[in-house]
Amino acid sequence: MQSKRITHTAKKRRRIIASSESNDAEIDDFPHWAKGTVWVELSQDLNCHYQLHKAVLERNSTWFAEELGRTLVEPGGLRRSYLKEIVRYLFRLDPVDGSKEPLLRRTALSGEDRSTPLGVTAMTPDTASERTHDCQQTQALILLEGTKPEPGIPKTEPPAEESSQNRAPHIPTANERLREQELHQQHLSAYHSLFLIYYNRAPEVSTTNISVALSQCELLVSVATYYGSLRVVRPYLGNILSQFRHALYAAIAEDPPRWFKLSIPLESASIFSEALIHLAGCWPHWIWTTPALALSPSMIDLVKRKAKHLNDLRGEVDRELLTNSLSAEGGHPVTFSTSLESWMVVQIFRDWLATQMHNRRRADKAHHGIIYRLMRKGGESYLPLETVSEELEGLRGNGMGSWVEVAEDLKALKEFAMQAVAQLVKNNIMLDVEAARIQYLTCVEVVEEDFPWRKGP
Repeated sequence: MQSKRITHTAKKRRRIIASSESNDAEIDDFPHWAKGTVWVELSQDLNCHYQLHKAVLERNSTWFAEELGRTLVEPGGLRRSYLKEIVRYLFRLDPVDGSKEPLLRRTALSGEDRSTPLGVTAMTPDTASERTHDCQQTQALILLEGTKPEPGIPKTEPPAEESSQNRAPHIPTANERLREQELHQQHLSAYHSLFLIYYNRAPEVSTTNISVALSQCELLVSVATYYGSLRVVRPYLGNILSQFRHALYAAIAEDPPRWFKLSIPLESASIFSEALIHLAGCWPHWIWTTPALALSPSMIDLVKRKAKHLNDLRGEVDRELLTNSLSAEGGHPVTFSTSLESWMVVQIFRDWLATQMHNRRRADKAHHGIIYRLMRKGGESYLPLETVSEELEGLRGNGMGSWVEVAEDLKALKEFAMQAVAQLVKNNIMLDVEAARIQYLTCVEVVEEDFPWRKGP
C-alpha cells in the first residue's frame, strides 16, 4: 500500500530529467518540455521563453500548423547558443508593419543571441486587477498632461502644426512609458494563457474581478483569433465568465455593447442575448461607454430590428389602453350622457396615461418601461382612488353615483391595463429590473436564428 501511494504522488510531481553532461536537473513541464522541439520567445526575458511540442501547436493552432509545415532555409552560421539541441523551430514576438501589436514570426535557428533581458516579471490574475486600476489612473493623467494649465496661467491654444523636418522628436513621459510597459505585459500574459490552454490548463484570467476578466478575455480572444485557436479558447473563457454569475450580468448591464461584441467570437448565447436585450430595449438612445461604431453594421441592424419589433408591440398596447372604455347598458362604451361618473373615470385614466407618455417622450430618455411596470402592478401603485375622488369632487351632486361605483370603475380599468401590458413588462434578462434600476423595457425575445455563429454560409 505504501509503494502505491508513493507512485501516485510521484505522478503529480514534475518530471525531473538528470543531465548527462552536468549535475543540473531539467524540469520536464510547462513551459519547458524536455522533448519540445519548438522554441517560442515572447521577450528577451528568460521567463517569457517556451519550449513546446510541435504536435500540440499543430493540433491547437491553424497558424502554427501552417508555419511549422513551411520549409525555412537556414542562412548558415552559428546556432544560437541558448537553444537546446532538440529544438528545431524558433518563433519570436517582433513588431510587424501594419499591426499595432507585435506578432510571432518564425526565425532561423542560427544568428546572434539577444542582448540583455528586459527583466519583465510575470503578471498573475491577482496583480492584474491592481495593475489595471493603476493603468487606468495613469491613462487619465496622460490625457490631462498638456491640457490642464498651471494655477494662475491661462490656457492657450496649441501652436500651429510644425513640419516633420522642424518637429522635435517626441520623448515619452514617465506615464506614457508606464502605460506602454503595462500594455506590453498584458499582451505577454495573453500569450501565456493561450499556451496554457494548448496544454489543457486554465488560463490566467481573473476569477475575482469581472472588469479585469473582461479586458483579459478581449485580449486573449484577439490573440487566439489571429493564431486560429478560438475553438480551443472558447470553453475555458466561457466557463470562467459563467462563474461570476450575478456580477457578470451586472457588468453586461453597465456596458452591453462591449459584451455584445465579445459574445460573438466566444459564441456565448447567454451573454449575446443579455446584451442584445439591453441594446434593443434602450434603442435609439445610447447611454453606454462603448460607442456604437465599435459594433459591426450587421450587429447594429440586428439591434434595430429587435427595437422596431418592440416599438410595434408598444404601439399596439398603447392603442388598446387609450381606446379602452367601460361598458354601458347594451354593451356600448359609456358616454357623457349615459353614465357621467363612469365616463369621467375613463377620461381621467386616459389623461393620466397620455400625460405620462408625453412627459417621457419630451424627456428624451429610455425610461418608458416605468409606466408599463406601474400598470402591471395595478392597485394603488398609480392613480390612487383618493386622487381620482378629489378630481371628481367638484361634480358631486350633479348626477354622480356613489364613490363605490367610482372605485369599481377604476379597478376595472386597471385590471384591463394589467393584462394589456403583461407582454411588455416581461423580463428576459437575468437581473431584477427594479433592483438594478433599469428603466427601459427588457421583453425583447432572442431566438436561435439571431446567433450569427448558428447561421449557414
